[in-house]
Amino acid sequence: MKEEKTPEALVEQADTQYTEDMALYINPMADIVVKYILGRKESTPLLLDLINAVQLDSGLEPLCSVELKNPFNLQRFKADKLSVIDIQAEDRQGRQFAVEIQVSAQVDFHHRSLYYWARLYSDQLKQREDYQTLKPVIAINLLDFDLFPKDTDVHHCYMLKNIKNHTDEVLTDHLVMHFIEKNKTLPRDVHPRLKAWIDYFNLEGLEDDMEILLKDDLVLAEAHQAYRCFTANDEARMLYNARWMGILDYNSRMVDARRKGLKEGMEEGIKEGIKEGIKEGIKEGIKEGIKEGIKEGIKEGIKEGKKEIAQNLKSIGVEPDTIARATGLSIDEIEAL
Repeated sequence: MKEEKTPEALVEQADTQYTEDMALYINPMADIVVKYILGRKESTPLLLDLINAVQLDSGLEPLCSVELKNPFNLQRFKADKLSVIDIQAEDRQGRQFAVEIQVSAQVDFHHRSLYYWARLYSDQLKQREDYQTLKPVIAINLLDFDLFPKDTDVHHCYMLKNIKNHTDEVLTDHLVMHFIEKNKTLPRDVHPRLKAWIDYFNLEGLEDDMEILLKDDLVLAEAHQAYRCFTANDEARMLYNARWMGILDYNSRMVDARRKGLKEGMEEGIKEGIKEGIKEGIKEGIKEGIKEGIKEGIKEGIKEGKKEIAQNLKSIGVEPDTIARATGLSIDEIEAL
């Protein structure tokens, strides 16, 4: 008969595997670590517990079982560094569950998640199959940053609804998207199982608090044991470090690219600004020139009109003094006509 292990026994076993020379902190939210904890066949009960915690917190029915669609192993991970979805699973009804843990902050992550949902949904259809064969796809995203900073809710569940009738009528249950922001203060109405998982990911590295959390929780104790097994595996730690360095290098390249783009954009902006400034200056100069020209033209026109009148008056013998008073021209100007 197989011996039942208590949470305390699992933690103690994990502690013996976690020696002092392995004490380098490994982030449990890293994708490779999460895949190791939740994405192996032997850890399917842990994955089921997490999915059901999300389901129950949303008021949805829990699952009886799930089957992993992309079970994790270290060798496959080496050749699959660009994988998108961390964990894919399917329940007895054929519903697809995509679990992703995101560490790096991305303001457009909801768009990215929707895109990946669409890919999973559309990939279900094979040739000659109709739309009735499509099954729901449920995306679960556990975030290490605040995607909705103005909202105090920790767990956001999105479905397609009619916004005009203000009811809970759902167009289809084929699209369900969960976003769980683990760094926010947990409200009292969060389901205890989801709270336990969030606490676990937040407390890793705080051994005293972790011991209290795991004391009576067999599921999380097994998750903790898996985490410690990962940290005790030389190959796993090497892959973690390589993965983490790759992420840091990628982020560094993105920052450099943004800086370069900003610099080039400013330079181009200055050039375009000078061009536009010259162009606008010419336009304004022409406008002012035309305006001044019209004023001067009017003045000259009036003066020429006065000269013409003076010349006509002079030709009929009117005295220059009289002509000067009538036109405003000087005697010299009249004499010169």
